[in-house]
Amino acid sequence: MKYPWKMQKKKLRIPNSHFILQKKKNAAAFYAQPVFHGIIYLASQKNVFGMPWIEGTVSYHDALAFWTHNEKETEELNKKITDFIIKKPKHIFDLKVKFDKESEEFLKFIETKVDKIKDENNKKKLYEFFAEFHDHYENTYIYGEPIVWPIKDTIFEMLKKKYEYIPIKDFNVMLTSEILTFTQKEKLSLLKVAFSDNKDKDLQKHSDNFSWIPFDYGVATFDENYFKKELDKLMKVGTERMKEEVYELENFKEITLKKQAEINEKYDVKEKYQKLFKVLRVAAYLMDYKKEVFTKVHVAVIPAQEKLAKIAGMELTDSQYILPNELYEFLVEGKELDKKKIIERKNGSIFWINNHENIIYYDEGPEVRENLGKFLETHDVAGSVSELKGMTAHPGKIKGRARIIESAHHTHELQEGEILITAMTSPDFMMAIKKASAIVTDEGGITCHAAIVSRELKIPCIVGTKNATKVFENDDIIEVDANKGIVRKIK
Repeated sequence: MKYPWKMQKKKLRIPNSHFILQKKKNAAAFYAQPVFHGIIYLASQKNVFGMPWIEGTVSYHDALAFWTHNEKETEELNKKITDFIIKKPKHIFDLKVKFDKESEEFLKFIETKVDKIKDENNKKKLYEFFAEFHDHYENTYIYGEPIVWPIKDTIFEMLKKKYEYIPIKDFNVMLTSEILTFTQKEKLSLLKVAFSDNKDKDLQKHSDNFSWIPFDYGVATFDENYFKKELDKLMKVGTERMKEEVYELENFKEITLKKQAEINEKYDVKEKYQKLFKVLRVAAYLMDYKKEVFTKVHVAVIPAQEKLAKIAGMELTDSQYILPNELYEFLVEGKELDKKKIIERKNGSIFWINNHENIIYYDEGPEVRENLGKFLETHDVAGSVSELKGMTAHPGKIKGRARIIESAHHTHELQEGEILITAMTSPDFMMAIKKASAIVTDEGGITCHAAIVSRELKIPCIVGTKNATKVFENDDIIEVDANKGIVRKIK
């Protein structure tokens, strides 16, 4: 089984017409991640909507991964896909069914194959494992996050304009999936530990089941001591309140659906628009469950990645930058790896995917690193702005001290009650999020991780400000007015 995408080196540079779609610090969780995420993001829409996706780039600069697209072409495609979903909302409901099926098969593959491959010394069999792993990854991922990007904000804005008289609190209920998120599942499980007659045993089981939560792209995992501290904090609220929370979570689906039905009736939401609210709820579910599935996968595949690193004679984190063609040549054809080139790749490399020919063009090296640095500087200019506007994910108004968190490796820097400002959150930010009084992000929309979690925790949240991480500085006193979607510096 050979990887289906041909790799070809070519002189590349990000066009000036491109804009940054997303950035992720230290995003390599498994080998060929820079290329593989690019393939998935850029090829996925063709597979799930039957429309050719716009071409773009995925690049690495000093371990920062970022994806770019042409802004005008992106807007045009987003409109086409939005119009398609408005006419055929059932399409996204069908995609959810496919995603659930592919996720189940992927998790089963991980559960049954990783333990066998970690002790495997046959290089060809190791390659076959990674090839099959990537097949599952692509077949599952395309039904998760990528399909949400084109519709999450356009349909939200349309509904917000149509039903501007619906209060934010009720509007957020309409956006809430009736399916428990992974953080809600974890809390329900921990609550049950609190009522257990055998807390030590059940806490260990709880830790085994949910230790993956903060890992995301390779930061850390929770241990039993962490959950012990969380259990102690949880039990301080009292038995009656814990019983109420257990009831609310165990009956979350029925409670949520009932509230949504009442809101539909109260504000006379027409059937056509009820379906579009459901589209956004499914989008939120896909974003959350995608995070759960792939965070579990990223943790579980570590033994196989360690095996590859050992055979290659490389550090684990360096082996994550081996390209698919290099892996095939090394494990199947017996060619030596250019380790120096692989290690340098994370500092400066760019990939462009040609969907029509199944070719991945790439360029790398010091000159590429320099050009990427200039591109990032050009797109990160904040100017003398002291106020930003974004999208309200959860209402509320609060003043506090700003804390800029560039990556999950720095979440420990946020102190209790500070306002978390970051490019975007992911499961590995949970330790910081639980201490934050509000969340502000550069990126994301109404179905992103920050939006979903803020609604669960009921803290003010504004997403999609574009450059809050550049406008504000650590220790700035800022006001987050999530009722109006405005963040401003006070002093």
